[in-house]
Amino acid sequence: MFKKSLMAITLVASLSLPAIAEVSAIKGYQAYEKEDYILALRNFRPLAEKGDHYAQYTLGVMHAMGQGVKRNDKKAFQFYMLSAEQGFDDAQFALGKMYKHARGVPRDYNLAAAWFKKAAKQGHGKASNALQELCEYRKWICEG
Repeated sequence: MFKKSLMAITLVASLSLPAIAEVSAIKGYQAYEKEDYILALRNFRPLAEKGDHYAQYTLGVMHAMGQGVKRNDKKAFQFYMLSAEQGFDDAQFALGKMYKHARGVPRDYNLAAAWFKKAAKQGHGKASNALQELCEYRKWICEG
């Protein structure tokens, strides 16, 4: 019994922080897919606090949609911004939509276009389409 406990402690101690973070991310993603939003939050929050762009983005989605938390566009915006500033294209696209539709921030088509452009440059198809649509109806944004 003592040997098993010692082996377990050694195994846990040998795990690196990135490996532990990866396990937490996997658990968070699996919980999210099963719509167990409380468990997803429990796994993603610590990762987001440590700067994980995917966890920050996912928390943004959860706040925007009211999944496991009360819907809060301002918090969604904050989480998206943290992720987008690290270059995560889904978060950049989400910020573009928030500025376009005035969700949690004042409507600003110039900022919407800027975020859509950043995501589109990385090959985000929906961002490319959103930018094209924005430029069709508001040509002044894309001129120059």
